[in-house]
Order: sequence, then structure tokens, then C-alpha cells
Amino acid sequence: MDKKKPNNTEVPLVSAFRLRIGIFFIILFWIPVWLAVPGIADAFGIHSTQAQTILLVSVLCIQGIFGVIGVLVLGRSIVQMVKIPPKRKVLGRLLYVLIHGETKEQRLAKQKS
Repeated sequence: MDKKKPNNTEVPLVSAFRLRIGIFFIILFWIPVWLAVPGIADAFGIHSTQAQTILLVSVLCIQGIFGVIGVLVLGRSIVQMVKIPPKRKVLGRLLYVLIHGETKEQRLAKQKS
């Protein structure tokens, strides 16, 4: 079986918007909102321990969903970026796309046309 190596001239289509949305959802996942649940419960007049527990579990589930959405959105974009370049250059490429909104290859392709 011949394994075809990827052509280095291919331009991976990476959306900076998808990367930013994925990172935003992952940040929402990591923010410890659950620490604010007792304050939120007091603000809404919820003094029952059972109701506070339900509120806490609800907040944790919503944060978990945000994390899964972030991983799915970000993961798909990162897989597209990782296919061609060496692994040690992926972080630099990711930061470049986040800052400039496109890969270097996409920028060069725009300039040529």
C-alpha cells in the first residue's frame, strides 16, 4: 500500500472565526461559574438546599456543553492545521491565525491573485 504524502503546496482552509469561537467556548467552560451559584441563588431568593443543588448541577451541565462545543469547533480547525506542517510549528501557526485572521499560505495566495 502506497501512502500518499500531503502536498506542501496545498493551502489548508482554516477559519479564524471558528478558532476564536472554539476558544471562547473553552474559556466559558473553564470559568468557575459554579462558585457564584450560592450568590445567584440568594439574589433570586432561593434558600432551599435542594434547589441550590439543582441550580449548581444545571450550571455545570451548561458549562460542560460549552466545553464540548468548544472542543468540536476548535478541534476540527486544528486538525486541518496539523495535517501539513511539522508538529512543532502548529502552535505558532495557531497564534498567527488568531492574530491575523488567516494562515500565511492564505495571505500569500491572496497576494498572488
